[in-house]
Amino acid sequence: MGKGAQEKNHPDQEEVLNPPRDEEKQCKWDSSPHGMGRKCRRVQQLLAPLCVVLSVLVLTLLVALVVVQQQSHSSHPQFSRVCPDKWIGFQSKCYYFSEDESNWNNSLENCKAMEASLTSIDSQEELAFIKRFKGQANHWFGLHDEDNSQWRWTNGAAFNNWFEVRGGGPCAYINQEISSAFCNTEKYWICSRPNNYVLWRQKIYPE
Repeated sequence: MGKGAQEKNHPDQEEVLNPPRDEEKQCKWDSSPHGMGRKCRRVQQLLAPLCVVLSVLVLTLLVALVVVQQQSHSSHPQFSRVCPDKWIGFQSKCYYFSEDESNWNNSLENCKAMEASLTSIDSQEELAFIKRFKGQANHWFGLHDEDNSQWRWTNGAAFNNWFEVRGGGPCAYINQEISSAFCNTEKYWICSRPNNYVLWRQKIYPE
């Protein structure tokens, strides 16, 4: 060849004259018969754990968001009244004054069917409230003496004798005073249960 012709550079000389860029050091063209593509092994090795970390973070955020939404939804009462229809609220209880008569045991079952119990009377204020709303009729409530030894409430708790129970029967009822009679006598009855706010608090903040 003539002197004017440019001599072909040696591959080593080309590498010195044109040093490969960082990307070219990390990635090479794949000319295998399986397909054409750029291999970026170092990049993939760095991105793989990064993707795992990002996935975990996203999943954690989603779970936290669901929990916050549930807590926000449950942190507000989902009822419009503290007592059901035909029930009367006083302090933390709801009371149902029956419109028909029954014996003491059936009265107890009627209250259970309404997810309540024959009412207990725990204070002078509660007694005054019941007397005011019951009218003139006699009403069973949740005090009884099955074995003629001690008065007990329907939940089994012993009565502390803070009021006098007149009469000689095993089941107590309220008129103008507190009296007792045979349990098979038919009378009106009074149920009570915690009001909706108390029930909601017990569910959200169990003891």
